[in-house]
Amino acid sequence: MSKIEEALEKATRRRQGLPAESPAPGAAGQLDSGATEPCRVVEEVELDQLHLVENRLVVASSPSLGASDAYRQLRVSLMLAAEQQKVSFVVTSALQADGKSLTCLNLGFAIAHEISLDTVVIDADLRRPSLSSFLGIAPHVGLGEYLTDPSLTIEDAIMRITDGPLFVPAGRIRLRNTSELLGSDRMRQFSEELRRLFPGAIILYDSPPVLPAPDAMALVQWVDGAIFVVRAGKTSRKALTDSVRQFGANRIVGVVVNHSDRGFGYGYNYRYYYAYRDGAETTDGETPPTSQA
Repeated sequence: MSKIEEALEKATRRRQGLPAESPAPGAAGQLDSGATEPCRVVEEVELDQLHLVENRLVVASSPSLGASDAYRQLRVSLMLAAEQQKVSFVVTSALQADGKSLTCLNLGFAIAHEISLDTVVIDADLRRPSLSSFLGIAPHVGLGEYLTDPSLTIEDAIMRITDGPLFVPAGRIRLRNTSELLGSDRMRQFSEELRRLFPGAIILYDSPPVLPAPDAMALVQWVDGAIFVVRAGKTSRKALTDSVRQFGANRIVGVVVNHSDRGFGYGYNYRYYYAYRDGAETTDGETPPTSQA
């Protein structure tokens, strides 16, 4: 059964009030000795809807907007990538202020809302973390503490957003050696443990931009692919080409363009595209940018 079919079956069972997973024959009342123990997410956070609207989290606050449809299209593309066993992605950009963090969050909500598939969003931009601020969440133990304190577990850092994805904030501490930490064995342990605790989940890392610092290159070794966010009228072709060359085109799953000249209304001016390496697909039939270097 494909991941899309599994996700749809899981959503149907939830709507019927049944367990999300069908028990295996003869497994009632007992666990397989080799089964993975589920992660105990000890904290659930309910978000303020007005704050989400003010911070342009359109999928969480206004799912009927056209911009939300664009994220859903990108969600479908990621599910197709998951069919090829690609389930963890860095969401990054060439430079700051291209919209990568909002893209990462909105995409996380789109997957969690529409497919009821476990989605984990991690704020891995340890230099300039912003996801907690966008969400309106108070400072909390997160990735930074996990990477610097071997006694902590993922369960200490993760929370579940009500009607949304699982979330790992950047943390309360500010670090200087961020690229070394993101490339460390402890970060490898984090990524492997996350996959073990949430098998089948889509995992999204909000990464630092590529060109200003080496952090994104340190992080990409632990994931299956990268999504590049480009801001129309701001990101230069050279900046995009240089950053794609650093990553390697084979790692890039697609390119998302925002702030195009056609808006979706409600004060937003976003248009999102998805581009395959071997073809292209858009939300409106126009030719998108490609992810080739």
